[in-house]
Amino acid sequence: MINSVILYDDQDEELGYFYHACVDSFEQCDNLESYDTHSILKLDSDGVNSNSLSEVLSGINENKFIYLNFTHGSRDAIYLNHEELISPTKNYYILSNALVYTFSCLAGNELADILIQNNALTFWGYTEEALVNPSYYDKFVTCAMYGIFSFLAGATIKEAYNNTIECMNITIDEIYPKSVLAASFLEEDRDALIVKGDESLSISDFCLS
Repeated sequence: MINSVILYDDQDEELGYFYHACVDSFEQCDNLESYDTHSILKLDSDGVNSNSLSEVLSGINENKFIYLNFTHGSRDAIYLNHEELISPTKNYYILSNALVYTFSCLAGNELADILIQNNALTFWGYTEEALVNPSYYDKFVTCAMYGIFSFLAGATIKEAYNNTIECMNITIDEIYPKSVLAASFLEEDRDALIVKGDESLSISDFCLS
């Protein structure tokens, strides 16, 4: 049994389509079929606030779980519908025992440190703006999700990070002749991608009996 929670802003005017595509790709990941049971709870833009998120995560965070976040962020907060959901003063403790995997601008700075200090296992995310080029959504979805797919396939966090950087480099070389702008966006994402916390974890650590 593996527990995953996904929070995504499907109604965001700029990135809602991209966030939704990332979530769809996770649900369709072939590697999920390797596990007898994988519980996936999806939370979208409707009806989620800081209180409801706290209630949901407090019910599962006694054990290890995977938390994926596709919303806007800042150096010290994650947002949905213009509300701070997780910050230094709000819900900073609810990701205890979580692998926190984000595509949120800037959240890899102070927020990542605070979450790790409050018993999040690992934080995966970006220290700068997480950029997307709409003409190459499929390529950016692949790169954004490559780490979690590698992890589900058996890689450690460190290995998944290295695999993602390699995927990004290959994709940059592929799209550069077609769009220097798109390639530069992906280069910035690559350079901003960080991991904090325990890099030795693998999916077997999240399998509950």
